Amino acid sequence: MKNDKPPLTGLFVVEHGERLGAAVCGSILAHLGAEVAFIEKENSKPLNKWANRNAVALGKHSLLLRGGNAEDEALLTQLLHSTDIVLTSSDIAPAPAYPPVPQQITCDITAFGASGPLAGKPYSDALVQSLTGLADTTGDPAAPPSLVGIPFCEVSAGIYAAAAILVAHRVRRTQGVGQHIDIALYDCAISALSTFLPFHFAGKPVTRSGNRHSLAAPWNAYKGSDGWVLICTATDEQWRRLCALIGQPDLARKEGLLTNAERITRRGEVDEVISRWTATQSVADCIERLSAIDIACGPILPLTQLAQEANLVYRKMIWRASAGTGGMVTLPGSPLASLPLTTGDLRVPAPDEHRAQLKMRDRRTPPSATSSAADTAPLAGLRV
Repeated sequence: MKNDKPPLTGLFVVEHGERLGAAVCGSILAHLGAEVAFIEKENSKPLNKWANRNAVALGKHSLLLRGGNAEDEALLTQLLHSTDIVLTSSDIAPAPAYPPVPQQITCDITAFGASGPLAGKPYSDALVQSLTGLADTTGDPAAPPSLVGIPFCEVSAGIYAAAAILVAHRVRRTQGVGQHIDIALYDCAISALSTFLPFHFAGKPVTRSGNRHSLAAPWNAYKGSDGWVLICTATDEQWRRLCALIGQPDLARKEGLLTNAERITRRGEVDEVISRWTATQSVADCIERLSAIDIACGPILPLTQLAQEANLVYRKMIWRASAGTGGMVTLPGSPLASLPLTTGDLRVPAPDEHRAQLKMRDRRTPPSATSSAADTAPLAGLRV
C-alpha cells in the first residue's frame, strides 16, 4: 500500500549550528518530512551557511534570536528541551546549555570532532581540504594544489550526519535511548581519499592527475571545436578501436603504446594525438562517433547550459520556490525527490516568520522504549 506521508513526519528538529554541514543535514531531514526549526541570529555575516540563506532555509521554520533577549533565550531553551533532534556546530557557535534529555538525539558537526589535538579549532572547509591532503590530490600535476570547487567537506559531513541520525532514530524507536553523534569534516575528507591512500600505503607516489585517470590512458578532457568532451578508455581493445576511429590504426600497434601500462607512462603523447582529432570535431560529433564504438564519453557542460540539459529537466532537479519576502527563487532540487516529500509548499521563510507557531509547541519528551535490547546492533533485523 502506498504511503504518501513523508517518512519523518512528526519528528521535530532544532537546527542551531551555523556550519553549512548542519544546514545540509537539516535540509535532508526537512525533505524527509521532519519539522525543522531554523535558528537565525541578528546581523549574521554572509559566512558559513549564511552565504546562501535561500538554499539552506528552504522548507524550514525560521526563528530569529535577538541578542541578550531573555524571552528569546527562554523560547530556545523550551524548544531544545522538547525537540527530538538538535543540530549544532560547537566550534564556530557554542552549543546552548539546557537540561539534558536522555532520549534526545544530538549531533555536533565540527571541523575536527570533540577530541584530539585539533578539537575546537574552527577551521573552514578550505583549510580542512588543505590539512587532509585533499587539495594535494586535486588539479593538474604541473600546477599548484587546488581546492575542490564546492564545500566538499561540509556537504559530506551533512550527509553523514543525516545518515547517522536516521540510525540513531531507529535505535531510539527500538531501544528508547538517545545518542550524541560527533561528525568531523576532517574525518569526512580523509574517508574520501580511498582512491589515493592505497598507493601511498603501498609505497607508490601519489600525485595529482587532473582529469586523467591514475590507472588508464587515454582518459582526459579534450577540446572540441565547440566545447569540451571527456573521453574514458579502460582497455587495450578500446584503444585499438579509438585509433581506428581517428584514422591512425598503426598507432595501436606502435611499440610503447601497445598496453595500458605503457600508455600511462606516455600520457602526454597519447593526449596530443587525441586532442588533434577532437579539435576537428564538434562535441556532439565526438560523442556520436565514440558511443558508436562503445567508448565512454560525455560533454563537459558549462553551468550556463545546464538549465537546458534534458535529463536535468526530466529529473526536476531545479526547483522554483516562493520567498517569504516576496518573489521567487531558483534552487537545486533534492536527490530524495522520488520519496513522498514535503515539496507541496516550496517556500523560503522570511526571518522569524514562524515565531508564533514555534511558541505554541507543547512541551514533550521523545518516545519511550519499545524494546529493552540495549545490546542490539543499530540496524539488526534489516535485510539488504
